[in-house]
Amino acid sequence: MSRNPDSPRIADENQPSDAERKADSVEAGDSGTDPESDPDTDSDADENADGLIAENASRADEDEEGDGQSQLVEAIDPFSAPAPGLYLVATPIGNLEDMTYRAVRILKTSDLILAEDTRHSRVLLGHYGIARPSESYNDFNKEKRTPGYIDRLKQGGRLALICDAGTPGIADPAFNLVKAALAEGIKVYPIPGPCAMVAAVTASGLPTDRFAFENFPPKKSAQRLRKLETLKQRWGGDEQHAPTLIFYVSPHQVRQFLEEIAEVFGPDMHVVLARELTKKFEEFLSDTALKLREYYRERTPRGEYVLLLHPQNKR
Repeated sequence: MSRNPDSPRIADENQPSDAERKADSVEAGDSGTDPESDPDTDSDADENADGLIAENASRADEDEEGDGQSQLVEAIDPFSAPAPGLYLVATPIGNLEDMTYRAVRILKTSDLILAEDTRHSRVLLGHYGIARPSESYNDFNKEKRTPGYIDRLKQGGRLALICDAGTPGIADPAFNLVKAALAEGIKVYPIPGPCAMVAAVTASGLPTDRFAFENFPPKKSAQRLRKLETLKQRWGGDEQHAPTLIFYVSPHQVRQFLEEIAEVFGPDMHVVLARELTKKFEEFLSDTALKLREYYRERTPRGEYVLLLHPQNKR
């Protein structure tokens, strides 16, 4: 999604982690039992340890004989460089606590970070101590810069692509580079994380068995009305397969788009507006399109919106 004007919340780095608390507990001798009340504690511990070692050894033998797919978690050296290829790294949509350990590791060890707006991404990278070269990759320069990045990837480069907020490839130019990379046989690695549309639909109360992302609505009213009519015709009579529809909406479009939804689907069409997700003023509004339009008649829409509705008015 587009740039976040609000300051995201930052975790308190002075608070001890769970691992640190556990380490302190072990050093203090807090094992959860009283050794003096159980004279067999040491012998039982030795027997359990021997059994665990034998069990792990047996599993290791099985993995060596097979293909090793029984291991659910792969140990990763946090300081090792990633394999050559293009990495699509999801970043927070407003709250810096939503960054993953893996995303930080990939960004810290990549050769180059591609960002929609390097000035905006500098805040995120600085917060996590990521000091890697970065260049802009956006709708204005994607055609010009894609060939050069493909050449670098073909030579074994490790490029990390991030957007201003959320998952690259959702309503941003990442698709162009991904398509070009795959056409050249270059590996593309998704590094999952925050995504505004997924966060919105899961908390909306609307059906989640099927949903369709419709991106930003067209800029002109006539085009928006045609799009809504097309969606109504496509899904209005298909009760079994109709999906929840998801739009990203800029604040200056909210009022008019609600009016157009009421015009096409009827004033009683149920709409959910998710505003400023994961940020200080996060808000979910759920009501008919007409009532939500009345709500904003005396209020100015602010922030970033995800608008959701079900074409058959399910909720």
